Amino acid sequence: MPISARFEKDAGLAIFTHRGVIPDEEFLGTYRTIYRDPRFEKTFNTLVDLREAESSIRSPEALRTMVNIRDRWLGDLEVNPRVAVVAPADISFGLARMYEAYSDALPFEFIVFKDIGAALAWLGAPEDLLENDPTDPD
Repeated sequence: MPISARFEKDAGLAIFTHRGVIPDEEFLGTYRTIYRDPRFEKTFNTLVDLREAESSIRSPEALRTMVNIRDRWLGDLEVNPRVAVVAPADISFGLARMYEAYSDALPFEFIVFKDIGAALAWLGAPEDLLENDPTDPD
């Protein structure tokens, strides 16, 4: 699956890992499904790992739609969970920053990182969290 979801309830963290090319429709459909998953809690901090993603086909329209999806599912929060996006490739980094600008009014803290260690530290997650990732196909 191009986008895998992992929920670390004890850490209060959702981890979304993107791999390869993910067309806009699949990207949006997957997140609609994730937000309906009973394991996902709105107050979770989130790590979006784009280290293995090919984001060159992501459209600005899909990013705006994603903001609307996130607003509908999570917009009533009274807390501000953190969202860290790890995007070492320039195109992924730029698109994540575009999403950050579009989602400025949503109730979460959002930062794009190039380094996974910095993202995990900002989220307060252990550095070895991804070492035993059951969603990793390798």
